[in-house]
Amino acid sequence: MPLYAFLATSGSVLGCVLLYFIARKSGEAYFHRKVGERGKVIRHWVEQNGFGGMLIAALLPPPTPFKFFVLAGGVFEVPLWSFTSAIALARLIRYYGIGFLAVRYGDNYKDFISQHWLAIAVALALFALASYGLSRWILRVRHTETGAN
Repeated sequence: MPLYAFLATSGSVLGCVLLYFIARKSGEAYFHRKVGERGKVIRHWVEQNGFGGMLIAALLPPPTPFKFFVLAGGVFEVPLWSFTSAIALARLIRYYGIGFLAVRYGDNYKDFISQHWLAIAVALALFALASYGLSRWILRVRHTETGAN
């Protein structure tokens, strides 16, 4: 099961990185043309939250229009390392979690989720917050080490 989660994650990250570079070259006009009215909200979210914003967007369940966040990451120049690590972490969580539930509970996974939905939501929220806090701390340490203002 972990190999399948890794392969699915790798494919998803590669697809997102490809779209990231297309968006980076295409610019803001392309982004607004593709996204429409939601563009301002997504731009604000990506600019304000970087890693955490990409992580949370990647964890949101379908039918969330995740590709708009990927486009925004490229257009508004979220650092590539931050972008790929957020996507990879979120996809590993999602795919490994789905695989675990499939193996452990089979067709009964819906019962498990419905019985433990609050604990699952809290655990995911805490994990996302901890990841975001860690990324902010790492960026602050790197910013201090480089002597940048």
